Amino acid sequence: MTNRSLKPYKSFLFVLQACLVLYGLPASTQTIRLGPTACFYQSVADTSNGHYFVFKDDSLLVIDLNQLKVIERRVVVRPDGWESLVYVPVILNGVPHLTAQNGGWVMKLTEEGWQRIDHSYVHKMQVQSAVFTQQDTLYKFGGYGFWSARNFFTWFDTTTGEWDIIPPTGSKKFPPGLMGPVIVAEGQDWYVIQGGIVVPENPTQYEQNDHVWVFRKDRLKWEKLGKLRADFSKRDMDIAVGNRKLVVIEKENASFCLVDVVKNRLSIYPKAFHTLGFYAHAGFSPVCYKGNLYGTRNDSETDQLLINIVPMTKILDLPHTSSRLYDPFVHARWIFLAAGVICGLALSVMAFKRYRKVSYKIQQEGNVLIYRSRKVELDNQQMAVYQLLRAQEEVSSDDIIDVAGNSNLHVTQNIRVKNQLIDQLNMKLHFLLNTNEKLIEVKPSKIDKRIKVYKLRREYLD
Repeated sequence: MTNRSLKPYKSFLFVLQACLVLYGLPASTQTIRLGPTACFYQSVADTSNGHYFVFKDDSLLVIDLNQLKVIERRVVVRPDGWESLVYVPVILNGVPHLTAQNGGWVMKLTEEGWQRIDHSYVHKMQVQSAVFTQQDTLYKFGGYGFWSARNFFTWFDTTTGEWDIIPPTGSKKFPPGLMGPVIVAEGQDWYVIQGGIVVPENPTQYEQNDHVWVFRKDRLKWEKLGKLRADFSKRDMDIAVGNRKLVVIEKENASFCLVDVVKNRLSIYPKAFHTLGFYAHAGFSPVCYKGNLYGTRNDSETDQLLINIVPMTKILDLPHTSSRLYDPFVHARWIFLAAGVICGLALSVMAFKRYRKVSYKIQQEGNVLIYRSRKVELDNQQMAVYQLLRAQEEVSSDDIIDVAGNSNLHVTQNIRVKNQLIDQLNMKLHFLLNTNEKLIEVKPSKIDKRIKVYKLRREYLD
């Protein structure tokens, strides 16, 4: 074949490679077969370099997610109890470790195989404890044992090989002992969601915790945030996505639940798990890396387990519902204080209206906005959005849709309604203030620069 005849194929390959890069997948995408579906697998990823460690029976595969290829295969003999999911794999200082979920054992992967590095024992007092790492430190929370559950954090000291407790000395209130909660560790704030509570009247049974708690590690203090509006008790796996968690509930329509506890948001993507070709395999932990979700899929023809890759943007673009994750908890004393403040403000407003002089700030009477001698009237939807923008420095699209959207409309129609409302509000504010400047601006969020939020310019507000 001549060089001239090869040119169209080279052009096609170049365009294909460019499309793959733009779509978010590694340019050298290839199929990676992990082995028979019937094998026992466990996996853990080092997101600092993209190395994915997959343990299968007595072997180890190391996959480089940047190149999507196997860079190492070797024999690693399984420790006792491997198949019963006694051990949870974690990464500490770039090296795979195993920790016993029901006790204090910790093992480190060396050239010779698994080596114990702890001075503990399997005390069976932390069954179904939540295991997580932060800044190369291994932590556990909760867990069940001897008809009771724990409500504190422990951490493993790699220099001494001992476990220690984090004492909540700054707290007056504490969460109940929990087993199997969802943990989101965001800096010094560690959020604890749901989990099982031992029933005091019958310690052989348990019920679900329906509150959200946060432990302020820098202050060693617990706070109850509010009442949970969702149920994750039937979840199959948790996947970290930045400071959020992607919770998979296969029994409930194979749903993806994107939990953003920091912003108090929950987005549910029904049937997304199977729609995107994922296969839930016990012990195998999917990972989010550089904007892609890496999990497994089953090749039904060969009964082989394969790596499945889906860009997170494709997941987030699927039809979904969005709402608050929890209803904020309000202390009774704040309710009485707020009532007193509202009464005082009401009296002040009445006095102000009676003796009001010309003001150079936007004033409000009912649904009418007043600026100097100009007035504009807002409808109920416009006023609801205006009040939301006044009350918060940053307002997300979801928050605007919550107050002004229609639950009977599709999400794309609600987005259109939201955009029209913002445009109408800007036009009325332009007339009111006799200016061509945009009073409602779209800017990157201070918390996450990737998220666009709406902000109302404050210099015209009282």
